[in-house]
Amino acid sequence: QDIGNSRHEFFVGNYKQASVTGDGITFGSDTAAANALNKYEKGTFTPRFHGQGNNNTITTSTNVGEYVRVGRLVHVKLYVVFSNRNGANSVLAMDGLPFSNAGNYTAIPLGRWTNMQNCPVIGALTGHIGDGSTEIVFHEIQQGGASTSDVNRTTDTTGVMLNFSYPVWNG
Repeated sequence: QDIGNSRHEFFVGNYKQASVTGDGITFGSDTAAANALNKYEKGTFTPRFHGQGNNNTITTSTNVGEYVRVGRLVHVKLYVVFSNRNGANSVLAMDGLPFSNAGNYTAIPLGRWTNMQNCPVIGALTGHIGDGSTEIVFHEIQQGGASTSDVNRTTDTTGVMLNFSYPVWNG
């Protein structure tokens, strides 16, 4: 049903299922602009792992990054295998996320890594994304809590598998 060129409504039987306006899609009887879904995007990106100490890029033999954005939420999954650390040092980080983070230093459980050296709890990985940033700073989970991750604990065959979501600024 066309409502004066400003809203289109879709019914199944006598029940409104969705409305489309300039704000996006709302469902059922909801018409609030704040609840409208106005963005859906699916794509790929290239994660860049590096050390924050000298920003040297870690070379990878496998580097697959995918995302799905629905409204203000981006869901990311990636699989990366290192092939050469190239002298990267200090804190392990990754940039290249497809959208800037909207949270104030969003802390997120990220996934797991393999082939780490001297890591008390092998595979436990977390991190944070700074406000307005496309970079993750990694932390390893140890018995006493989270500790900043050191590039020197990685090897030339470290594998990283991440699966997480984060908010973005624009809906």
